[in-house]
Amino acid sequence: EEPLCALADKLSNVRSILADYVLVGEKLWERFNKDKFSLLWYYSQIRDAAKRFSAISIWQEYSACVEEMRRIIEGY
Repeated sequence: EEPLCALADKLSNVRSILADYVLVGEKLWERFNKDKFSLLWYYSQIRDAAKRFSAISIWQEYSACVEEMRRIIEGY
């Protein structure tokens, strides 16, 4: 899979997580096999690995979504 295509797929996933959090709140995390901190770590690692694309809008939006996820999970 091409890196930007994979990043676009992950962006779609993170967008869905954020949208669903608005609807169901903390119950969202029960859907996953991993805890919310592990999910945050996973999506953060993808962001860091794709940093070479930081000038591209897909990466910038992905990074912003991961930061929003961090704020939700860490409670600030």
